[in-house]
Amino acid sequence: MNGVLWGLGSAGAYGTSDFIARLTSRNIGVRRSLFAMLLTGTAALTVYLWATGFKWALSGPGVPIVIVAGVLNMIGLLLLYAALTRGPIAVASPIVAAHPALVLILLVPLGIVPNLLQCVAMSVVLGAVAFLSREMGQYEKFLQFDRAHVRRTAAIAAAAAVVFAVQIVLAQEAAARLGTLQMAWLLRVVALGSLVILMGAGREPFASPVRLVPALVVQGLLDVGGMIFFFTGSVGTDRAVVAVVASTFTAVTVLLARFVLREPVSMRQWVAIATIMAGVAFLAAAG
Repeated sequence: MNGVLWGLGSAGAYGTSDFIARLTSRNIGVRRSLFAMLLTGTAALTVYLWATGFKWALSGPGVPIVIVAGVLNMIGLLLLYAALTRGPIAVASPIVAAHPALVLILLVPLGIVPNLLQCVAMSVVLGAVAFLSREMGQYEKFLQFDRAHVRRTAAIAAAAAVVFAVQIVLAQEAAARLGTLQMAWLLRVVALGSLVILMGAGREPFASPVRLVPALVVQGLLDVGGMIFFFTGSVGTDRAVVAVVASTFTAVTVLLARFVLREPVSMRQWVAIATIMAGVAFLAAAG
């Protein structure tokens, strides 16, 4: 039961953080919103590790790997925020959430070949993603999004999924050498540093309007909270349960978009979203 609660906490935190990111990014831009999230989250994670007496070992062969993974994390988050900001969320979020299926494909060159059931699950997930990205008619009617807009959102979300998949493979390799929590902290530090360099090169402002600071802080705390819930619940024997339940975070984002922003979601889309979630949950449990 504890595994279910940790997984629900992770899904709720990640899903709500993504939803808030849509709102803040539309106000101040994707990069400033992401900067505030990474700054808040990295600071909170640092305090958490310090408070729990974490033992640091910031050297070894895993460091170069996590540096590359951190840069990819920043790129993937920029793409995710861009897709969520453009909308519709019911297209963007589930497509990004399908990235675990791509992870298994990327592991094949490393000698990790998925079994038949995993291959079937991957095919189902990717098929549902393809179907979801083609459901565009209602957005032309209700949200004034033309087909080109929705296709571009789907393409950005798909790019985010690919980047996240590559990042996860690298992060797993780094975690095996550095430990999971230390890898996660370094990953976010590198992502934040990479974004600072990117924004500094473009002379973009870092500061946010005072009125948005509470939302940005909550956004960052929820993101790191989802990470802490996930890793804390994964320590014991409930690792698979936590992974399965946490993979439903996209449902939280879509539900918030449906009932807060009134984005239309057809029955066929709900079926596609449920199919993606079920496939990802199966892959998480199988892993």
